[in-house]
Amino acid sequence: MPDPDPLGQSTATVNLIPRGGPWPAEAPERLGLGARVGRYVIVGTVGEGGMGVVYAGYDPELDRKVALKVLRPERAASPDARARLLREAQAIARLSHPNVVAVHDAGAVGEQVFVAMEYVEGRTLRQWLQEGDRAWREVLDRFRIAGQGLAAAHAAGLVHRDFKPDNVLIGQDGRVRVADFGLARPVEDRQEETTETSGERSPGITSWGVVLGTPGYMAPEQLRGLSCDARSDQFSFCVALYEALHGERPFAGEDSEEIAEAAERGEVRPPREDGRVPAWLREVVLRGLSADPARRWSSMDELLRELARDPGAVRRRWLAAAVVVLAGGGLLAWGSALGSAGRLCSGAGRKLAGIWDEGRKQAVRASFLGTRLPYAAGAAERVESLLDGYTGDWTTMHREACEASRVRGEQSEDLLDRRMFCLDQRLREVDALAGLFSRADAGVVERSVAMTRGLARLEACADVASLTARVPPPRDPAVRAQVDRVRSAVAEVDTWIAAGRQTEAEAKAEAAVAAARKVGYRPTEAEALYLQGYLQDLLGETEKAQATTFDALVAAEASGHLEVAARAASELGWIASNSAGQPDEGERWARLSEAVAGALPTNDALHAEVLRRKATVFSAQGRFAEAVQTASRALALAERAYGPEHPEVARIFSNLGVFYNELGKNEASIQASLRGLAIRQKLFGPGHPDLAKSYNTLANAYSDLRRFEEAQIYQERAYAIFRDSYGPDHPNAIGLLNNIANTYKDRGLYAEAEQRYRQAVESAIRVDGPDHPKVGMALGNLAESLLLQKRYGEALEVYRRSLAIDEKALGRDHPNLAYDFHGIGSTLFEMRRVAEALPYLERALALRESNPLDPDLLSNVRYSLARALWETGRKDRSLKLAHLALDGYAKSDSEHELKREVESWLREREVSR
Repeated sequence: MPDPDPLGQSTATVNLIPRGGPWPAEAPERLGLGARVGRYVIVGTVGEGGMGVVYAGYDPELDRKVALKVLRPERAASPDARARLLREAQAIARLSHPNVVAVHDAGAVGEQVFVAMEYVEGRTLRQWLQEGDRAWREVLDRFRIAGQGLAAAHAAGLVHRDFKPDNVLIGQDGRVRVADFGLARPVEDRQEETTETSGERSPGITSWGVVLGTPGYMAPEQLRGLSCDARSDQFSFCVALYEALHGERPFAGEDSEEIAEAAERGEVRPPREDGRVPAWLREVVLRGLSADPARRWSSMDELLRELARDPGAVRRRWLAAAVVVLAGGGLLAWGSALGSAGRLCSGAGRKLAGIWDEGRKQAVRASFLGTRLPYAAGAAERVESLLDGYTGDWTTMHREACEASRVRGEQSEDLLDRRMFCLDQRLREVDALAGLFSRADAGVVERSVAMTRGLARLEACADVASLTARVPPPRDPAVRAQVDRVRSAVAEVDTWIAAGRQTEAEAKAEAAVAAARKVGYRPTEAEALYLQGYLQDLLGETEKAQATTFDALVAAEASGHLEVAARAASELGWIASNSAGQPDEGERWARLSEAVAGALPTNDALHAEVLRRKATVFSAQGRFAEAVQTASRALALAERAYGPEHPEVARIFSNLGVFYNELGKNEASIQASLRGLAIRQKLFGPGHPDLAKSYNTLANAYSDLRRFEEAQIYQERAYAIFRDSYGPDHPNAIGLLNNIANTYKDRGLYAEAEQRYRQAVESAIRVDGPDHPKVGMALGNLAESLLLQKRYGEALEVYRRSLAIDEKALGRDHPNLAYDFHGIGSTLFEMRRVAEALPYLERALALRESNPLDPDLLSNVRYSLARALWETGRKDRSLKLAHLALDGYAKSDSEHELKREVESWLREREVSR
């Protein structure tokens, strides 16, 4: 779709209803070109449906095009309709996912109720399907991507309730987005819609009768007006996928009643006998079409996993193996071996007893729920699903390793020993993790999903080249048993570090290193030393960390454990750059780590980690362009190693957001941060503190762009999460309150800023007592909001309280006191008490000049003092200070409104002289 011209006629052609679909009997009066809805200018019409018209709009404040959905006048008269449209905005605003259309704004102007959304250039999924005969794999690919957007909505606690091909957009960039959340509502909201009538229903258009949605795609419970949940969306998704694969919907009927009856009886139309859709895919879809929600897939995530599996590919691999055996004349032996494989290699599942069995799962659930965190139940569910998948894959790999050596004879006994040594270590890591989860506290629950996702990849235990490059496991059974005990201790240390229990892990790490040295198996010694050095750096013991990590590097090199050698060199680079303040030394270590990793067989996960740390070294050197380039390489490898949705991928996106921001590429920073946020939303679900961190990063980026309203959206979300997770008096919550107030101040909403500053002051007093510097800082912010409201007497009183606290806590010469002296002087000046103001402004200037950390703050004080000096007749020094202030603003990277004010002030004074 061409870009709409903000000043001319739009040529947009995307329709938001099916092509050729029915239009309302009475078309509404459309808004003309150039009409305004709030601040938005109408530049064209995009589409029209039963509830409203979608226009192409232009936002002059943010200089961007939007899709503007405006409620029909007859709908706007209904409070339910207004609430429904605004609920659409609130629903999507809770999401930030690449496969969901973003909502920017919503509101009402007179009789017009509107939602401003992301403008997508492209076409609907239905239009894409109608463009030609699509192969089933191509169709499935598009639906799986759309399904990810739907799953993200479910993870955020929302049900779409009107999923169909017309509500999925495919942009010109190829990105698939789920749109039109007009019927979305929180899962927990079971109240039925109020009844509206709009004439005869049609299966091809959203119907506004007893129930809401599109009957041809609705689940039986939705058609009957019963409560809906995520499984209802799953049903609609499968109806749409069935239709796309077979060319017609699964249930026949002339109206919603007949469709509901056919769906409840399970009367699916027989597919066309063209052989184009495989049986396995049809079976997956049919389960999603079950009349009973309990018989469908448990979630969209589970459905998408099933749709990602292609048994045909597995079958082709088995057939290839069979051909090899047949070529050797061993068909009978091969068949016999396969028959006994189940007995010979069937013990893997029993190894999970006590490690990840039903008893352990119950203990983990109870432990998580016992923390009473708002996201504990969701975290427990995700952890259980992830560990089920991991241990299931572990069991499969264990059996496959056994069969490769003992049944098929494809691999040697030495390689089997190496594979089992690797797999046993992975199971120890699961045991350590599950053991910690079964006695979890709030910190463990907060990190649980990321910790589970961070389990070492099982694929490494099947990498023949990597396994054979290492020192073989000990042959002596007694030594092997000792090594196993040490590796269990190392796994426990790793788990405790990941849980944030660094202090408690310190003694365990020291004991693990001592035990490893006693055994004398150097690869495990290298692993224990590496973890100890990593832990020492986290604890701020920089010199110890450097020495221990260097010992780990030596032990790894001596034993041929190149993976640990690469990580140890990478860690030394990090410590040098970020802890010891030696970025050039850090770069040398980073180059060594990359070289060592390059000597290993392909290991995308390791290379991604090494490059991610190298990017942070470049960042410490101020070489942000190279940091972006290196982090981008790390991202590609991490996505290949882990897939697109993994904590490591989210972490790299987060780093990229910081690097782009340092380069002044704020839009790129926002996009990278949003990608990281979307992954964290999918992994952790709503309400998790990691999301709050991402929200805060985004808020900072939007603030830098002076897009304060968007910044405030993310600040409010972050604050709500921190408040609900930690309580309103947690430092993170108080910090967000202060940030929110700052944004209100930047928007000129000083009364709102005052309210938030007062909350921050009260919380800081409860946490730290009335005389803490944090209270002084909060009071200073509050005083500024009062000054901006011209409530000078109140501002002066609060500034004096702030100064008294800061002088007592920090000392009279601390640079932070400049804020208080400047505030008091500025307030007295505004009260026309200029003589009283001068000593405070002079003191503020002295503190700023002795600690010139921020040239903008110095310029601010110089200008304030210049104004006061002019009023007392000291004009020469006044003009000199004003010029110095102007020079300071000119050298700043930021745009300053005060710069223009100083220029104007100087012109007036210099002309008057």
